[in-house]
Amino acid sequence: MAKPLLFGKRDTACRADNKGFILWIIFIYLLELTFGWFLVSNRHVEEVALEKAFVMAWNSVLENRESFLRKWEEMARGENLLLAYRVQDFTQIVKRAEPLEKMELGLMLRVLGHIKIFEEGTLMVVFLDGTEIKKK
Repeated sequence: MAKPLLFGKRDTACRADNKGFILWIIFIYLLELTFGWFLVSNRHVEEVALEKAFVMAWNSVLENRESFLRKWEEMARGENLLLAYRVQDFTQIVKRAEPLEKMELGLMLRVLGHIKIFEEGTLMVVFLDGTEIKKK
């Protein structure tokens, strides 16, 4: 499997006119040299593609709602309290949810962990409960 591209959040203070930005670039370069990770790439992913991947992944969760609800019931009884809380939240959301036609920011902020982007163009949507769904 190809290595995923890593994207990090930069705070608003990281601009080209301050030392934080320069340190960020040096850090990226050192990671690339040390671990061979691809942190900067010429592959451009449009925001629309990320939104579409989220919508498709969320709709596939809703299509398989019953199997996820059974999985989440088992996870809620586990020892990991944070995961149990997230699973209970997911259960409530999924029971009321309808399939999406377009991106809903509030829902995304509540359920999405991150999106991995692989070199070959595959996107993997990872939800906060640990569910991973790949989309090409």
